[in-house]
Amino acid sequence: MARGSTRRNADAPGHSEISAADDADGLITSPAGRSAPTGARHHRRPDPGLSAAPTAQVPDHHREVTAGQTLLKHHRHLKHRAAYPARPPAIARPTPAHKVLTRQFFRRIGAGDLSAVDELVSDDYVEHEQVPGLAPGKAGVRQLFEMFHAASDHAGVAVDDMIAEGDKVFVMARMTGTQRCEFMGIPPAGNTINVSVCDYFRVENGALTEHWGIMDAAGMMRQLTAH
Repeated sequence: MARGSTRRNADAPGHSEISAADDADGLITSPAGRSAPTGARHHRRPDPGLSAAPTAQVPDHHREVTAGQTLLKHHRHLKHRAAYPARPPAIARPTPAHKVLTRQFFRRIGAGDLSAVDELVSDDYVEHEQVPGLAPGKAGVRQLFEMFHAASDHAGVAVDDMIAEGDKVFVMARMTGTQRCEFMGIPPAGNTINVSVCDYFRVENGALTEHWGIMDAAGMMRQLTAH
């Protein structure tokens, strides 16, 4: 059919005339709105009614509300930080070696192995509970337990409880034994003692470096002098 000629659409009412030029893309639209290809090409013309919707515009008052909410949240955040300051850095958790070291010290000392003082107590050991008449520091620790074992039969030191926090170790222990010779100026009477002791050590570089302690001295004197 020559360009510019017309043909009838048999499906349309009244057999309306359709120009071949109007059907140059090979599409004939039926009254029901359906398109059917008439040529080799099968693409469709864009439908003006399906064009992309315009981007929605945010009203100015909505932007103001959103900005106000953001400022309010920021203000609450600053107020919270002022009321609750940053937490101090957490104390380092003690390694199990701290408790193992301290328990080994008490076990060996209780058994009379005084080499534990040489191996487990640091050379710069600080004693905050200095016993009168004994040397300061590490040497005084060895002297104290030499006197205790020399004056007592069945001498021992038993750990009842142990708590570690950071580089500190707290120990509740008991010193037991039967006096056989003079001890701290008290003559022997064959009495048995069971004395509570609280020791507080600081551990550094795998050694006991500092000590605070409380002993039931009054209870020990009462037991040693009992008749």
